[in-house]
Amino acid sequence: MRAAFRWSVFLAVLAGVLFAGATAASVCHPDPPGTKTARVPGRVQSYAMRGSRVTIVFRSRQECRVVGWRIFARLGKARRASTCAEVPTRPGAKGRVALVRGTADTPDRLLVRSPTPHAWPLPERPSSLDVFGQTAVFASDREVYAVRLTDGHVALVAPSRRNDTPQIEAPGVVFQGKRNERAAWTTMKFIPSAAVSKALDNFGKPVDLPGRIEGFSMDGNRVAVGVRPPGECARILFWNIAWRYAAWISDDDELTCKLTGAGARIRDVAIGGARAEWTIRSGQVDRVISASSWACIDRVAVTARRPEHNVASISGDGRTLSFVVRSDQGRQWSLGGISGRMRGVKLLHESGAPVALSADADRIAVLNENGSVDVRARDGSLLQTLDGVDATAIALRAGRLVALTRAGRLATFDLATGAQSHSWSLPDRVDNRVDAHFGIAVLTAGRRIYALSLASGKSALVATAPAPVQAAIEAPGIAYAYNVGSRGSLRFIPFAQVEASFR
Repeated sequence: MRAAFRWSVFLAVLAGVLFAGATAASVCHPDPPGTKTARVPGRVQSYAMRGSRVTIVFRSRQECRVVGWRIFARLGKARRASTCAEVPTRPGAKGRVALVRGTADTPDRLLVRSPTPHAWPLPERPSSLDVFGQTAVFASDREVYAVRLTDGHVALVAPSRRNDTPQIEAPGVVFQGKRNERAAWTTMKFIPSAAVSKALDNFGKPVDLPGRIEGFSMDGNRVAVGVRPPGECARILFWNIAWRYAAWISDDDELTCKLTGAGARIRDVAIGGARAEWTIRSGQVDRVISASSWACIDRVAVTARRPEHNVASISGDGRTLSFVVRSDQGRQWSLGGISGRMRGVKLLHESGAPVALSADADRIAVLNENGSVDVRARDGSLLQTLDGVDATAIALRAGRLVALTRAGRLATFDLATGAQSHSWSLPDRVDNRVDAHFGIAVLTAGRRIYALSLASGKSALVATAPAPVQAAIEAPGIAYAYNVGSRGSLRFIPFAQVEASFR
């Protein structure tokens, strides 16, 4: 288990956690130092934090009760509430910040009115907002995020209950943790300000890997890469930018390690949510392998035997993971997807020769060899065809298609009308790949990374790597990867910094 030991040491140092074992392939997220918890004997209805005291209204059996929690002491004695709708009082709303809702392809923003006006882009849609000093907290789905008002850094603080309303005061952040339905209690949690500040300081910090990167992909806060340490097999690593942890989702006794240890290579990686797929070429066989962070077991989604067949492209986004298998001799192709149980599913089989895919939410754009683009639903059904695109690389995002064209330009197409919206000039010698999010395209040219505004066509050099680079853009910002010698590196540029590069 030599390889497993090396990986455990590396990831434990990176994430600040210990692994229960190599075969578990999972990461625990222990509470940071100073975290306090309180077990409330019922379902929490509402709560309010003021200083170091939290007032909690909860339902216990047939009645609602109120209890006080001094964070650095135990719960007080509960009393009967006048009504279950009773809402504890707070100091009042902080008028210097506000939420500004975005659209399908623009971010929600945190508008800071004073002392220095800012409109920071947010990576998730908030369902609640609270602020103290220079830090705001918001809830999104089942997670608590913190935002630093001075620079817009966003960090994932902790998992929480759905529809929670986390609150912040000088001591730190209070929120609802898990609820034990069987025991009928709810865990309230407090995380100190020092831990929140540390999470914000760590946001997007560089990650240096113990091997070369083979394949790179990004979806939301997660980055997936294939990593091969010198003299060892390759495996798939997830990096969560907002939470500053890394975990492998393929183990050293799984198929990926066995194939790559015997000389095969990971050719491409795609990620969608907490799931990933990757292609491995071994001898005369192409395979698409899939796994997830909750069930870290390699599964073969499809096998293509060359030269008759090959895996042409893979792509992922959200709950969509897709792949294309081509038959070079028969000029036929198949579109497949990864099911919720991580199995490969054939969606359609047609004539033609697709060269690339781009997934976005529940849709898949298929770039055909003649430069046209088919936009399909997640089940493979055809939604529309864009002729005359003359594309060599594509990115599907919200209501538009972004394409690099054979004429050497970046063109955008409105999916509602099928018409071309813009055609912009490109930086010199860009590589044949493009990604787009929130109205910004990311391009690479050897060691250089460019951002290009899809509204104005203005481009900006946002980073230069020491070696040829791959890059992707999502709501948090731009992640990029490169190799120097036997080591790979992951780097990150926050979305706010990307936007600032156009000024």
